[in-house]
Amino acid sequence: SEKVDIQLLTDSLSDNLKGLDNLIEDIEPDHIRLPVLVRQYIKLNARFISFNVDPNFSDVLDGFIILDLNDVPLSMIEALKRESQD
Repeated sequence: SEKVDIQLLTDSLSDNLKGLDNLIEDIEPDHIRLPVLVRQYIKLNARFISFNVDPNFSDVLDGFIILDLNDVPLSMIEALKRESQD
């Protein structure tokens, strides 16, 4: 089997959420896609710091993220403010 250069892969997909979603769908046997919450966190400019397989929760993949509110797009903040005022 071929060895995958993870750094090259992540660098090439870093600004391409759709490309990452398509890659995951292609390699997953059941054509699973990127989880909606992960897509939303990325749109907020969150950064994934590490990952862990959680044996206490059906071996799902956990991601540790950091979100700096100063990096959240202003349009998203305004939308959330409007939503909370309704």
